[in-house]
Amino acid sequence: MASRATRIPSFARLRGLPPDAQKTLDAIKQIIETREGLRGDPDDRFVTVRELTSLLSNSEIITKIITTTVVESGDDVFGFFMA
Repeated sequence: MASRATRIPSFARLRGLPPDAQKTLDAIKQIIETREGLRGDPDDRFVTVRELTSLLSNSEIITKIITTTVVESGDDVFGFFMA
């Protein structure tokens, strides 16, 4: 599967809507843009399947990092490694 950038269309502002409807659509637009990482804090965006797939393909590295930093140090920050 080839890695390609996803094209995200922009939102057009609709005219002639009642103010309450426009306010609702503006809020929905802001939520979507935040979750897409187009506005606001980058830590608030959603994770994509592409990112998770990449993460899982590097799971050996992650397991080694967790093992050396959490389990061996005895600092069980996640609460499920130590019995």
